[in-house]
Amino acid sequence: MYLGICFITVILFYVQVIAYKPVIIIHGVMTGNSTMVDLENDIVKGHPGTKVYVTNRFGSYSQGGLIARGIIEAYPNLNVKKFISLSSPQGGQYGTKFLHLLFPSLSVQTAYELFYSVMGQEISVANYWRDPHQPLLYMDYSCYLPYINNEIESEGSSLYKNNIEKLEKLIMFGGPDDGVITPWQSSRFAYFDKDENVIELYDQPLYQFNSLGLRKLNETGRLKVVELAGVSHFQWHTNKTVIYDHLLPELD
Repeated sequence: MYLGICFITVILFYVQVIAYKPVIIIHGVMTGNSTMVDLENDIVKGHPGTKVYVTNRFGSYSQGGLIARGIIEAYPNLNVKKFISLSSPQGGQYGTKFLHLLFPSLSVQTAYELFYSVMGQEISVANYWRDPHQPLLYMDYSCYLPYINNEIESEGSSLYKNNIEKLEKLIMFGGPDDGVITPWQSSRFAYFDKDENVIELYDQPLYQFNSLGLRKLNETGRLKVVELAGVSHFQWHTNKTVIYDHLLPELD
């Protein structure tokens, strides 16, 4: 499976140190380091003493939400305390608007013909493209999302679950006006069924069987979902209400 591939959103996670906890920001695929400057400044202003790192380590592999979670799951000694996900497609992605931002000539109904192939899996989007009408092909070909979601059992499955359960807190942001993540509830692991009805996290096997540790986080008060209306996908890291009223308090 791949860990160094593209994902769509801005993610913050920070690790435990003696004094302030540093914040690491991984930017989105259609953003870059320069677009994170305002967020970095807001964190420093609103949470004095915090060390902020804006990384371009993954270069164009910039869809940070799923990359960050993959890193947390795969490395047992990172000692990450909180994982804050800003509108990341944790449950997968399937939708015309997002697809046409990157591939304007592809049809959402037939994109699987490219994405669910050996060659197609070299395209970052394909690694988390989750066509609800092609579940078997998704499981057969997708080399990233079904593994880090523990939909496919692998030699790392126990480690992935244990590392999620070790988090002090998992906070997931999303909202109905995102306009890119489809369904927008994927930001909190919800996803489409075969009829494109959204099945919330709590009604999915992923949660009910605690295969990734999310149920344990919730039952111990360490899973938080933040739903905010009026925020588009490209505003999560610049909207002052998001930053000052919701994000910064999580850094205390």
